[in-house]
Amino acid sequence: MTQQNQPELPLKVYSEVIVRSVSGESLLNSSEAVTSENVHRFYAATDRLDLTAQNLRQAGFEVLDRGKISITIAAAPAVYERSFQTTLEAVDRLVLQELGQTGITTFINALDTKP
Repeated sequence: MTQQNQPELPLKVYSEVIVRSVSGESLLNSSEAVTSENVHRFYAATDRLDLTAQNLRQAGFEVLDRGKISITIAAAPAVYERSFQTTLEAVDRLVLQELGQTGITTFINALDTKP
């Protein structure tokens, strides 16, 4: 815990990179639910996925998996902060867990609000 009584950042942070779709529609900003009938609208082009994965590796990220929509990555917090020009913080939040129980889970946030 830091002096402000917040948890410390982990040695490695895991995240998901959503790659721009061929249609231009954003999975993160869709006004409708994503279903098996419309999910193809959110697929990214293979060459864009390849280039994004290559750029992430060059920036120091470990590429763990690549799907049709996103790339799963991991790296030390410093890699995220350098690459995205931000500062990360770990924050504990009360969340709903299985069987209706609640518990504390640590989330990683960027201190700024830019996407």
